[in-house]
Amino acid sequence: MTTNKNGKLLLVEDDFELRETLEEIFFLYDIPFDVAKSASEAKKQVSNSDAPYSLVLSDYLMPGESGLDFFMYLKELEIYREIPFFILSARTEDEVREKCRNAGVTDFIKKPFEMQTLVDLIKQYV
Repeated sequence: MTTNKNGKLLLVEDDFELRETLEEIFFLYDIPFDVAKSASEAKKQVSNSDAPYSLVLSDYLMPGESGLDFFMYLKELEIYREIPFFILSARTEDEVREKCRNAGVTDFIKKPFEMQTLVDLIKQYV
């Protein structure tokens, strides 16, 4: 298990309203986090971080690369192989969920979701 974590969540979400809502919730619950609006921006966040994030929460469907593409990128980095990675998505087709599970994503969270349930999940890792 990776022990050199920075105690922060990395949120990767392109939808402005959901991103703003999640940011407000994270502030309210005192959850340390960084935000990226795309997978390419998230890659920059990861490369500029002194220690790996404790948890990644990423949208599935985004312009450019998907959340799953970002997950595959992270798993190539040894320091991120043990970090929990959750996909958020309104796409609930079995094919999408199965693709994420087969790739090794920690879990798939269906939108819309209960905020308190999400906060409780995040607090387990951050």
